[in-house]
Amino acid sequence: TQMHIAIAKATHNQVIQRLVPFLQDSVAEARRRSRYMHSVTPDPTAANAVVTHRQVVEYMRKGDAESAGVAMAYHIKRALIDLEL
Repeated sequence: TQMHIAIAKATHNQVIQRLVPFLQDSVAEARRRSRYMHSVTPDPTAANAVVTHRQVVEYMRKGDAESAGVAMAYHIKRALIDLEL
């Protein structure tokens, strides 16, 4: 949650910042309903999220806004697939 808030603030976009609470609630609900949460195997949804979060943060640390944006777009698409949204 804190990472999502920090990323939203880094965009300097008020719309994105206002969407974070809504998105957090939606993602939490989707994960609760997800088949991955009820499996004895490792959670691929969580693993994918860790990888894609790290990519976004890495590009932000480098000051590479364009690559961070591409990484964020991929993260969102991957999450939609993983969470079956």
